[in-house]
Amino acid sequence: MRISFNIQQAKGWDNQYRQLLLASKDLNALPVEMRLHENAVFGCESDLWIAYYNDQLCAYSQSKIIRGILALLLEKVRHLNSPLTNNRSDPKNTSAAACFDYFAYLTELNLTPFFSVGRQDGIQNAITAIKAKLAIRTKI
Repeated sequence: MRISFNIQQAKGWDNQYRQLLLASKDLNALPVEMRLHENAVFGCESDLWIAYYNDQLCAYSQSKIIRGILALLLEKVRHLNSPLTNNRSDPKNTSAAACFDYFAYLTELNLTPFFSVGRQDGIQNAITAIKAKLAIRTKI
């Protein structure tokens, strides 16, 4: 998990912020044609969409810092869904990513103290949307 490692190694908020900006380039960007009302996440300061595209969870926001946070969150989703992390033969483990506490993960990485109230609400809404998409996907 390269993005989280880089953030953990960064000293100080300015370096963590820089790592998030760099991570924004790693986001599986949701194509323009998928940025539809039904994929929109509401309650965010900037426009944000999350959806499955080509069997991968993708996202997009105009905000570079939000794209970096989304890249970090989706990296964790991929890690939790990895066959090495997740025992797929056990049905209780197939929803590990849908049940994970992503906001606590961001707190553990010492990112949340720097979020404004509006940004914190938007990130929480994005996490809720990610979990909803994952929950629907695990039922298929």
